[in-house]
Amino acid sequence: MHGIDDQVFLNEIMTNDENELVRLIAARKLNNQTIITEIARNTKDASVRQSAIRNLADKAVIREFIRDESVVVRFAVVDTLNEQALFADFLKNAENGDWRRDAALKLTDQTLLADLAENAEDPFARDSARDRLKALNRKEVEEIKRNLPRPRPIR
Repeated sequence: MHGIDDQVFLNEIMTNDENELVRLIAARKLNNQTIITEIARNTKDASVRQSAIRNLADKAVIREFIRDESVVVRFAVVDTLNEQALFADFLKNAENGDWRRDAALKLTDQTLLADLAENAEDPFARDSARDRLKALNRKEVEEIKRNLPRPRPIR
C-alpha cells in the first residue's frame, strides 16, 4: 500500500486519475521538484499545471510559463512570482476581468501605478491603477495618523 506522501504514487494519481479534483489534490501534495516541473511542463490539464506551478520553488522554471496559452496558468505564474512588473503586465493584458482586478490589488509600486493610471491604453487598467493609488494613499495617511503623538490633556 502506498502512503499519501509517496511522490511516485501521487504523480501516478495526478497523471492518470479521471477525477479532476483527485488530480488537483495529488498535485498539491507533491513536493519533489523534478516531478512537479515535469507535470507543469507536460500535463495538458491547466488546473493541474496551475497547481504544480504554485508548488515550484525555482523562479526560472516558473517564468517559463509566463506566456502560456492558459490564463489560469499565467495567473498562477504572476501570483507565485509576486513581482510588480508582472502584476502590471497582467493588469494591462489579461483577458479575465477578475484576474486583472486581482493583479491591480497586488500592485504596491506607486511609480508603476502612477504610470499605468496616466498611460495605460485600456480604460479598465487606468481606472484600476488610479483606484489602487487612492487606496494606498489612504492607508499611508491612516498609518501616519496612528503614529502621531497623542495630545496630552490640558489641566
